[in-house]
Amino acid sequence: MTFTDDNVVKLSIGLENRKPPIWLVEGLLEEGTLSSLVAPSGSYKSFMAIDIALSIAHGIQWQGKNVRKGSVVYCVGEGLSGVYSRSLAWHNHQGLSPDDADLYLLTVAQSLKDPEASQALFDVIDKTTSNHKPKLIIIDTLSRYSTGMDENSNSDMALLIETITNKLAIPLGCAVMLIHHTGKQGSSARGASALTGALDTEWFLTATKTGDLLKATLSNTKTKDHEPPEDMEFEMLRVPIVEGEEAKSLVPQLLLSSAAEVAHTLQEKLRGEGIGVNPTIAQQLYAYLADAHENGEDIATLKAKDIGEALGTDNISRAWQNMRDSLQSLAREHDFTATTLAKLMPKLATYLTLQSSPTTKIKINNS
Repeated sequence: MTFTDDNVVKLSIGLENRKPPIWLVEGLLEEGTLSSLVAPSGSYKSFMAIDIALSIAHGIQWQGKNVRKGSVVYCVGEGLSGVYSRSLAWHNHQGLSPDDADLYLLTVAQSLKDPEASQALFDVIDKTTSNHKPKLIIIDTLSRYSTGMDENSNSDMALLIETITNKLAIPLGCAVMLIHHTGKQGSSARGASALTGALDTEWFLTATKTGDLLKATLSNTKTKDHEPPEDMEFEMLRVPIVEGEEAKSLVPQLLLSSAAEVAHTLQEKLRGEGIGVNPTIAQQLYAYLADAHENGEDIATLKAKDIGEALGTDNISRAWQNMRDSLQSLAREHDFTATTLAKLMPKLATYLTLQSSPTTKIKINNS
């Protein structure tokens, strides 16, 4: 790789082309980033990685968080039969078919030390997923794909990260998640500091057992561009690999805090979701705009006609115009963008919910 004229960009031009963050998994994993899931041996890190991978590959929520559906390449450095068992148990628990998973498994491990090996891996992934460009590559584990390199050497780890970034992540346009072990003390990632320094996000997983209850806690230990999220606590459910048989595997299930339960329930109500619920136009509009924001769209460019067609109704024009006027008033001097919408979403949600009642009208102030 060499430098070209395109590598130098005037700030104003860069800002014009800047796009808001796009989450693969809301608040957890951003598109085009390098992250790491770190844990001691036996701390369920592969179970967690499979849960994330299959949620994206199926396009279903991960533990109550919205995801962006896409292809996932899972590089299995060890325990291929275990990955198959865990995947079967996961699908059994979710009631989904493995046939519908947009997931690809790399079934051999080879060091990415040499540029030739990295180029070969790129070629294989690019060919296999030619119709569905991957959104995420998971490398499980980092040590299995870095043999011949010194984990304690900053120069070796910097070279590995450069190879993964320039030979895989950038050409494929995807995020990369590294599954990594802790050091002897078990409190931080093993090896040189250059690895942690290069990450956009790092997650740490710890496991506990109380009687028959298996639990895991996911903590954010590094984030470059966002406020660190709160810890997430999971119960590791024992799920049959095949329905009716005794053999079981583990599937993580989030143990919701009271605040998370309230937030999740509120979102369901705002979206008009739930068994037997017939969502109002306002609820459908909220869901549509929230999803558009999650996908990185500029809300200001959405037209009433297009929104109406997407929601299958001819009655969206007035609701959209009223809501846009209210948002612009609330935004004051700020640009009316997806970022603004995110900040104003609670007030927007209240407005749309109340407006859905034929007997209720409210006025939103600028507070």
